[in-house]
Amino acid sequence: MRFRRKPVEVDAMQWDGTHASARAIREAFGNDVKPVPFKTHCALACVTSNGSFIPMEPGDWIVREGNGSLIPMDAKAFADAYEQAEAAPAQGMAA
Repeated sequence: MRFRRKPVEVDAMQWDGTHASARAIREAFGNDVKPVPFKTHCALACVTSNGSFIPMEPGDWIVREGNGSLIPMDAKAFADAYEQAEAAPAQGMAA
């Protein structure tokens, strides 16, 4: 889905904690979202513009800003900052 941060639109996807959701996010956002190998569960980390890893929790959103940088956000921070845009969803961008 497309979401709008007043007044900027961004691409964003929410991770539900599953491998399928992690795969869809990686396909949409590329190599800046990395799987973190755990034998018992699925985990993701976002690679920031300075090269550091930020772990993601199920329910977190990954946001691509206009300059191309990726930012993980918890669900509350995302809901406080963004509202859904009216434009049709981009391929692979879904909640």
